[in-house]
Amino acid sequence: MKNRKITFMKKSPLWMKFFSVSLLLMFVIVLVMTMLSIIQMRNKENLIIQSNISNSMYYMELNVENSLLRYSHQIGGQPMAEEFYHIKTEGGLDYRSNMRKEIANICNESSDIFAVFYRDNDGECYSAGEIFWSISSQISMINECKSEKEFTKGDGLWRYAPAGRSYNSLIWCKDIIYVDDEYRQIELGTIMLYLDAERLSSGFFSDNMQTYTAVCDSFGVVAMAQDKAIIGKRLDEVFSITDDGAAQKDGISYLFAREDSAVNGWEIISYIEMDMTGRNIAKTMTSTLVFAFLGLLAVFGVSYVMSKRIGRPIEELLKYIRINRYGEITEIPEAEEGDIAKIRRAFEDMNADLRKNIESNYEMQLKLKEITIKVYETQMNPHFLFNTLQMIQMMNILDEKKNVTTITNCLGALLRFNLDSRNEVKLSEELENVINYLKIMELRFKGSFNYKIMIPPELMDCYTVKFMLQPLIENAVSHGFLHKKDICEIVIMGQQIGEEVAIIVKDNGQGIEPEHLEKLKERLRGTGGTSNGIGLINVHERLQLIYGEQYGIDIFSEYTKNTNVLIHIPVSKIPKAEEG
Repeated sequence: MKNRKITFMKKSPLWMKFFSVSLLLMFVIVLVMTMLSIIQMRNKENLIIQSNISNSMYYMELNVENSLLRYSHQIGGQPMAEEFYHIKTEGGLDYRSNMRKEIANICNESSDIFAVFYRDNDGECYSAGEIFWSISSQISMINECKSEKEFTKGDGLWRYAPAGRSYNSLIWCKDIIYVDDEYRQIELGTIMLYLDAERLSSGFFSDNMQTYTAVCDSFGVVAMAQDKAIIGKRLDEVFSITDDGAAQKDGISYLFAREDSAVNGWEIISYIEMDMTGRNIAKTMTSTLVFAFLGLLAVFGVSYVMSKRIGRPIEELLKYIRINRYGEITEIPEAEEGDIAKIRRAFEDMNADLRKNIESNYEMQLKLKEITIKVYETQMNPHFLFNTLQMIQMMNILDEKKNVTTITNCLGALLRFNLDSRNEVKLSEELENVINYLKIMELRFKGSFNYKIMIPPELMDCYTVKFMLQPLIENAVSHGFLHKKDICEIVIMGQQIGEEVAIIVKDNGQGIEPEHLEKLKERLRGTGGTSNGIGLINVHERLQLIYGEQYGIDIFSEYTKNTNVLIHIPVSKIPKAEEG
């Protein structure tokens, strides 16, 4: 019997063999693709759900930041403090009357504000709007807010509190501090704003009832929510939250996510029913299986027809075509006009097109690499530019003409350097650019900032990538010196070691927490996710793009003491592009 089967297969025409093999192969392919499609659909559904949750939290964060922090900036800023200070120092007998008018003006600034209460440092109290509480309860509320750890002198404290006549209110409590010309801080009093939470959040939430969002204050109370039934309740009373990102509410399971808000101590939460994700996946699997079955039927018919149409020409084609190990067609005799001649010409044309495509793709990759480097180089921190312009404005007001000239010259040099189209510059040019930046920082910190540069003169002619040092120093200023009270110091050292140049940028800032340092090192090794916009990662990638993966950056930090960033670049007296 076995010999009969073998004989049958040998005597079967080529199209029959082709049909049998192709049918079996297509059946396996369709089956595998069906399973992969089901898995992919499931993962896609989960990604869509996660994306919806992330988008909901992102837009909620924008709404909260744009609405609440707007009041923090307008009412809690220096202009309002200056107005309060002038009323107190120049008001005389009209002080109380002027304060009442000022509090009334604040209350009328927005329809979201329904009450304002202010208590100055002399114990005088002023109020406007719909106040439903006694003065003693207002003072108690101020004391309670100021006793919380989330309360800060700069931003105050936001919290939820129920109010009279069924109001859901958001309270903002903040000390009014005036900074005089000698930078002394003068505390004038404490102000509390009562905002209508329902009116304020009326446009925050969409009609999509699959994904729910809510906002909790620093006490864990739901201040604003898509589901109004949970407003005013503690989050841990509404949800039973587990460590795996799930939560229970009223016997229903939810996928649950939370993240800190820009408002101090607040959280944005988002959740979606587990059953909703299961129903969508079940629908996807059913439709996929139906299409897979129909696909198998179509494969059977197509495979039968194509086997007969292709099998016979293939037998003739195999007599004429030979393919060498390099993929080039050789030993093709002249053939009569017909299918074989057409296939021959098609293979020759395809071979020529393939070579052209390979060359075109290689040129495209080179251009893409150049464009990537250009994009990295043109990144300039907008916050630094904004702060520098503010410094120029303030120095001009204070008539510090010499400092205005210095900072303007330094800023102009920085901008000219930024517009330079070169990918690589001499180390001396890079240091000159950094010195201009450091001079601006000296004027900004006024006596509490020092820097040292210790690089041998023989290394100044070495070429390096443009903007290699400035992002590292910006990181030190922005993060390392954020809470520094003593003198801030940056040291730049360089030394040639063999065929490499080692440059160290050292600061005496607060250092990096060990956990965050390890994550940062993983990102430098390319194993810790993406590198969106971080100056350190930016410089590391540019160095590797130009000089190779053996060069780049390493970082060492002793938490609360210092941070050292080590740069490895090759010794090169000519630009890398000219070497190529």
